[in-house]
Amino acid sequence: MTQVNCSNNGPQRVRLVRHDSQWAKKFASESALLEHALEGVILEVHHIGSTAIPRIRAKPIIDMLAVVGDISQLDAPTPQLESLGYEGLGEFGIPGRRYFRKSDSEGNRTHQIHAFQTGSPQIERHLAFRDFMSAHPKYARQYEALKVQLAKRYPEDIGSYADGKDEFIQEMDRKAADWRGVLNSSEFQEKVARVMRDHVEIAPYNPRWPELFRQERDYLRWLVPCELLGRIEHFGSTAVPGLAAKPIVDMLVEIYDLDAARESFIPFLEADGYDYFWRPTISPGDGWPWYAWLIKRNANGERTYHLHLIEPDFPHWGRLIFRDYLIAHPDVARDYEQLKIQLAAAHPNDREAYTIGKSDFIAAIMQRALPKGRWA
Repeated sequence: MTQVNCSNNGPQRVRLVRHDSQWAKKFASESALLEHALEGVILEVHHIGSTAIPRIRAKPIIDMLAVVGDISQLDAPTPQLESLGYEGLGEFGIPGRRYFRKSDSEGNRTHQIHAFQTGSPQIERHLAFRDFMSAHPKYARQYEALKVQLAKRYPEDIGSYADGKDEFIQEMDRKAADWRGVLNSSEFQEKVARVMRDHVEIAPYNPRWPELFRQERDYLRWLVPCELLGRIEHFGSTAVPGLAAKPIVDMLVEIYDLDAARESFIPFLEADGYDYFWRPTISPGDGWPWYAWLIKRNANGERTYHLHLIEPDFPHWGRLIFRDYLIAHPDVARDYEQLKIQLAAAHPNDREAYTIGKSDFIAAIMQRALPKGRWA
């Protein structure tokens, strides 16, 4: 095991900073270095800890969970990690873990590796906590408030700061385990599988689609408390005049507080027959932000509406750029239509493959549409 350089191991000041979007990029670059340095040893690397939880303050330290096949391989000296600036401290208080830390030239901690062997319950616990907090902003805000309070009380005492979080973290661990249990249940998995097997059909443009959007919009404005509801936009292919599309009206619905929505009006939509999913934007895994997705069907069980309930700062609003570009460029819309027809024929019962097949085209158009804030 690497000997610890004690010159930088004095008391760590508790310093919380606002969430930085660069943290995810720093994790991505550092994890790539780790996987290359320990190829064949590290199986997976996950971003964990508060820097992996969206929109909350955190110590600016990138915590990484490394999954290894044989933890004993990290007990011998690891020059590959030393060359990246890491020092190893063994279990460092957690049985089954191998802990490594990295600091900058001024002694400020920048990265931490928490390595566990495949099958360790700590792996699931860390990932469940991260995903639960990301999917439940209410609890994330409570966690942030607690951390700010503790940082003010113990600015020079990292141990007391950490101890002060224990009770809250244990409570969240219990909630996260229950939540994961529901997501992993056979009933929920079958519900997801059924949705993914729904037939992919491209229909000629229907001039009634805008009116169907307005009808559903008016219903939502009647149902949803006005203090929760913002703009409602028609997007997706049914929002582009003349474009063939799956006959499903996609709607972006701005909700100021999704936690409140889950407790207030979403149960009424479920009772009205909507399929409700709480899902990550990118699936699976590191897919913040989580949002509410609802599917409405007609009497024949066919999809008629997709409601995407999102908060004001979610990235989904960028999809309106793609919609508007297609409206402004009918030739591009025709190319998109032909691609969709081909993909629907190739993947009639695989919505995931159909969606993935469109991604390169959409990305290219977004690149064309965005550079100078105007259409190319």
